[in-house]
Amino acid sequence: QLLGTSCPPSNSHATCKDPPLTEQRNIGFMGTLVCSGRGRALVVAVGNCTEFGKVAKELAKVESRKSPLQVKIDELGKTLAYMSSIVIALMALLGWFLGRPFLETVTVAVSLAVAAIPEGLPICVTVTLALGVLRM
Repeated sequence: QLLGTSCPPSNSHATCKDPPLTEQRNIGFMGTLVCSGRGRALVVAVGNCTEFGKVAKELAKVESRKSPLQVKIDELGKTLAYMSSIVIALMALLGWFLGRPFLETVTVAVSLAVAAIPEGLPICVTVTLALGVLRM
């Protein structure tokens, strides 16, 4: 152990591999909690070279797909946004053509835009999903 390695050097080209995670002993990983006592530790890996880093790299490769419900809710939101935008623009133009002041027309249009966003939509979806799970 001239170089401080855990495996004795040999003349072959075989490398000293880390043991599998389940066979490693006397190792404190990031997130390990110590209940009592004292100790010293030697940091052997940081960043992406740690076990957490390896997991993070693997998770970064995974593409998250939307469920059919999420796709439908997104479509509903876009449809509501487009329709409310058209109605709001028409109301603003109508008010402007009728001779209302521009600032008042814009204020009414913004008020309509805020009112067009359904506050109860997430609650309705949650209740619907809960009822569906209850029936299962």
